[in-house]
Amino acid sequence: MKCPLKLMTCFLATIQLAHVSPSDGTMVQLSSDSDFHFELVRDLSAAGYGSGEISEILIAATQITPGNFTTYHEAFITLANRVLASAEGIGSRKFPVSASDTLLRAATYLRSADFFLHGNQSDPRIISLWDQQIAAFDKAISLFPVPGKRVTIHAKNFTIPAVHFRASASAKKRPTVIIGGGCDSGQEELYAQMGQAALQRGWNVITYEGPGQASPRRYQGLGFILEWEQVVAPILDYLHKLPEVDNSAIALV
Repeated sequence: MKCPLKLMTCFLATIQLAHVSPSDGTMVQLSSDSDFHFELVRDLSAAGYGSGEISEILIAATQITPGNFTTYHEAFITLANRVLASAEGIGSRKFPVSASDTLLRAATYLRSADFFLHGNQSDPRIISLWDQQIAAFDKAISLFPVPGKRVTIHAKNFTIPAVHFRASASAKKRPTVIIGGGCDSGQEELYAQMGQAALQRGWNVITYEGPGQASPRRYQGLGFILEWEQVVAPILDYLHKLPEVDNSAIALV
């Protein structure tokens, strides 16, 4: 146990972590830039369910200059490309879990490479990276024991991109949770944040994005709307038609 502890101590020192005082509860800082720190912690949170790897994220953190958006992008696109290359070398038929986990990590890092590019909304990398992270995520969920399914739900004047996950392939009716994210999140990260935990507990899951969020903003040019029932109601209509959904047990988070 001594060697791993020493290695981790030395490694953490290289990213100039702030002193942690037990008396004042100061949080370890992964970057002196508070926005960068927040996003790095966000990526670390995905590691608990296989959509990130702590060591990979911490190494990327050492390559980022505080306040420098270019270095943030470069650190994560380099990491994403390396992980994608690793995924391509895994025989998905023989090793579906390893392939899926690797692709989920790649999708996380592609989203991170995109995050601080939006000072210039016409930057072509924004769409390219989002296309790539969707492709990696979709390939990953296609390898699940019960594959996830991307669906398009029609609303009044727009479409709602969603991903539907079933807890089991059986026709048994199960409770279902509808999961939506915050303004800057893509629904793909919701799988690691809440979706996988719900599936493990026997719940079906559907994630979605509405106007103003990631894909509707990029591909439909939609801004936020106040009338969020225009988003949720069509999702409920979709679920009510599915035989595996217990219509008396649908949650919204």
